[in-house]
Amino acid sequence: YNNDMFNSDISLFSNISLPDENEIEFVNHVVSEMIDMNTQIDVTSYNIKTNRFSELWNYFISASIQQEHPELFYLSGCQISLEQDTVTNIFPEYLSESYIKEAQNQITNELENIKSLLSDDMSDFEKILVVHDYIVNNYSYDTTYGSRTLDTMVLQKTGVCQGYTYLFKYVMDNIGIDCVTVPSDENNHIWNKVKINGEWYNIDLTSDDPIYEDSYIPFSTEICRDFFILNDDELISSGNESTSAWNDYKWDGQTPVEISDSTAYSDSIARQISGNIIPKNGKFYVFSNFDIFTGQNNLAVVDLDNNTITSVYNNSSYFTWKPWGKPLSFYVGQLSSLISFNNELYFNSPNKVYRYDDAANTAEEVFEYEPETPDVSKTYIWGLKVIDNELNIEYSEDINSGVQKYIPIYLDVTPTPTPSTDPDNSPTPTMPCSSSIEKEENGSVTITFQIPDDVTEAKYLYTAQYDENGVLIGIAQIDISQNTCNITPEENASSIKAFIMADDFKPLSMATPYQINNTENPDTI
Repeated sequence: YNNDMFNSDISLFSNISLPDENEIEFVNHVVSEMIDMNTQIDVTSYNIKTNRFSELWNYFISASIQQEHPELFYLSGCQISLEQDTVTNIFPEYLSESYIKEAQNQITNELENIKSLLSDDMSDFEKILVVHDYIVNNYSYDTTYGSRTLDTMVLQKTGVCQGYTYLFKYVMDNIGIDCVTVPSDENNHIWNKVKINGEWYNIDLTSDDPIYEDSYIPFSTEICRDFFILNDDELISSGNESTSAWNDYKWDGQTPVEISDSTAYSDSIARQISGNIIPKNGKFYVFSNFDIFTGQNNLAVVDLDNNTITSVYNNSSYFTWKPWGKPLSFYVGQLSSLISFNNELYFNSPNKVYRYDDAANTAEEVFEYEPETPDVSKTYIWGLKVIDNELNIEYSEDINSGVQKYIPIYLDVTPTPTPSTDPDNSPTPTMPCSSSIEKEENGSVTITFQIPDDVTEAKYLYTAQYDENGVLIGIAQIDISQNTCNITPEENASSIKAFIMADDFKPLSMATPYQINNTENPDTI
């Protein structure tokens, strides 16, 4: 934690007197002025003595800021002016204006990104689930223990328990759901409570995003909801010592924490599902990967209110994941991962990616992973993940090793970037390389590369061919030792895209599209 009030070796409020009504008004006034980033705060009327000010600042103002106003991350300290031994003015010290602006823009962008996943017809429980899963999927625990505030959590995408707790509270505050933080001095931990239908529940995102040993990166099918919407008794009996006790009072030392005793969600089906739960058009989609459901590895719709799950697409039940190099053996569990990308649903087989059309209840293959040296088991893909607005496969040759690398895949859909709240600082994507495509008289096409001399990592040109319906026919890898190449399109190919990549699959050019039977083709993008 950021100050001595959270030192696990001391007891909160043990050596100081609790604030009276005037002092509580003083604390609230100072915090309100700092939210407005005022640089001078007149507190003469409160008649606060110097020694008492130190206690109020260190134990109560700091506590109020951390527990109730995580957006006040930019406070770095303060100076005061005195009249005899009475504090007359406080001069807060803030981080640099440029840093605050950058951090606030990033925080706002992230908030808008999360809000875009929610809809007005969702219940509060469903909204909380979507926010919980987004944070757990897109953030990781900071094992260096350096990221402890809202700004560093968002900017670095990693944090300790404060980071998870403050980000979750910030989002809840901005979508109108009552939320508080729950610090535990005894266990040196902090989490949240949320109110649903008038009842309070515990939710601990840090504990639902566990640390793995030896740099193990979990598959997206391993999302945890063990600490999602628990009452106090369930939290205490969870077996997690860090949540076994918490402070009895809020920051003022006088207001008791909210009691959580409702059992309304004790049997929630959300806790039984280990993979992603994805909202789309008023429904929540999951993969039913376990025997407790009807069928195995079926794409299904889950009713979170009634704790029911209904299969809607069964062809995926035939997928089989096999140990590397052992085509006659297979794993009992199926590992299709469901993800939303560019407002479309995608899922994976052991070596392919499919786009699911929820209106037609059909799935089309959009990608097949073909390594230079294929393995006989044909098991490479264990999940899907969106990173920097790109859809990636989770590649691994050993289920026990977790994700060994993320490989971006390129589809006939352009993802929509998250809009910046500061148009003047909106980044413009640039790529160092480019290519152009021209059709020859014999029906083949010539692709010319433009690669700057200082771009030494450019190794391959990839060409993707699509039929008239935009369905991917295949992808070819071409050595770029020369600055041109010639290829003959497949008979059923209607369009071609070309892009340059490095050895590590890093893209080095934007995709160059070409309509084979269109005379008005753009040369490049």
